[in-house]
Amino acid sequence: MSIKCTGHMTEEVQIPREKDEPNQKGSMPSHATLFLLTLPPNAPAPLSSGLRVDVRKSAPSVVDRLQRQIIIADCQVYLAVLSFVKQELSAYIKGGWILRKAWKIYNKCYVDINALQELYQKKLTEEPSDAANDNHMVAEGVTEESLNRLKGAVSFGYGLFHLCISMVPPNLLKIINLLGFPGDRLQGLSSLTYASESKDMKAPLATLALLWYHTVVRPFFALDGSDNKAGLDEAKEILLKKEAAYPNSSLFMFFKGRIQRLEVWYLPHLLKIKPLMIPSLLSAWGPVWMRQNAIG
Repeated sequence: MSIKCTGHMTEEVQIPREKDEPNQKGSMPSHATLFLLTLPPNAPAPLSSGLRVDVRKSAPSVVDRLQRQIIIADCQVYLAVLSFVKQELSAYIKGGWILRKAWKIYNKCYVDINALQELYQKKLTEEPSDAANDNHMVAEGVTEESLNRLKGAVSFGYGLFHLCISMVPPNLLKIINLLGFPGDRLQGLSSLTYASESKDMKAPLATLALLWYHTVVRPFFALDGSDNKAGLDEAKEILLKKEAAYPNSSLFMFFKGRIQRLEVWYLPHLLKIKPLMIPSLLSAWGPVWMRQNAIG
């Protein structure tokens, strides 16, 4: 369409449009063709909706997926603890629901990692020809070291769940088991021991949890009856293994003091163990000890 001006009058003149002819050999390519030709070879293909899909982005590996699931479960445990701090009925219900979701993730990851370890061991023991024909091979990139680290990471939460739930009173334990929380004390201690000996970042926390159980929980709840020295051998063994790694840790010193307190209850032996504490102990406990010996 064009506008033709004549004096003060304007006249609209209709110009017929040329019919669109199909592209023939030797004709100019369309704009869409030019756009596709200018794309780099590795560029993602455009979709009709205007979105693009990056075909080069690979799916996360098995190790990354399991690691993310463990991190999610850890975060859910922390959220549940924050909910319990509110000390409200609704917060307790919400925290219990969050803990149940965390336990489901821990349990699934623990089972998957054990299955991967079994497949890896099977792969090492099989003949090369049998391993090539195996359709259930371990995914590429999965190593024994990564599997051990993952099992150490999940064993901390998995074992802590088992250990804490196993200490619930028997009448309440039946209700908790119906809600989907199992409690096996031996399984919990075994998992925490594995986590403490692993190379995962939560290995020190697993060690502290074991020391807390053997030196605080067992004598306080009288899990072994009137025997207050039960569990001291296990705690001594743990401290002996970790003493070189944490020589000046205040927490390890605290648990060492707990062991000595449960082991000895009289002053002379305590003075032999801690000679640097003689002046303060003599001023504080000397008169008491003298009165006890005088009465005896």
